[in-house]
Amino acid sequence: MKSLLITIVFTVIAATSVAQFPQSTSPDSCCYIAKDLRAAIIDKRNSFVDVKIAKLPGQVVKIRVKDKNEILYVKRVKSHEIVDLQYDISQFPEGIYTFEILQKNKVVYAKNIDHSNNIENLAQK
Repeated sequence: MKSLLITIVFTVIAATSVAQFPQSTSPDSCCYIAKDLRAAIIDKRNSFVDVKIAKLPGQVVKIRVKDKNEILYVKRVKSHEIVDLQYDISQFPEGIYTFEILQKNKVVYAKNIDHSNNIENLAQK
């Protein structure tokens, strides 16, 4: 009975940790999945962008935000295995911003976020 309870607990933990990131590596997917890194960039469509990362302990991953002309922000993450950040881009000028996840100084996943206060653009989202 005790071993059955332990098995159920571990199954629930494993199912919920996998459920946080959809299991797809297609280019149009909402996330990046590899053996040593899982990352998602989620456009909340209300001027918030969520960045979620699960990585190996001690592994260095960078989060970078760019507009078409320059790099606006870089955050280096090493100490945390699970990263769950939310960015408020409401004060950014209108435009398209690229959120990138870098591993070993190479972009492994990127997503363009269209930040516009234009009602026509909001209706298309």
